[in-house]
Amino acid sequence: MTTRLLKEIPSNDPLNIAEQKAIIDQAIIENKERPGAVMLV
Repeated sequence: MTTRLLKEIPSNDPLNIAEQKAIIDQAIIENKERPGAVMLV
């Protein structure tokens, strides 16, 4: 299996928008014990 790392996050990626990143981070924290929960789409 090959892992690719992004050197630059695209400007329209939710991880590049502070408000959306906070929502994603909170969802991961709240559901980290649930199997498959970190597989956000």
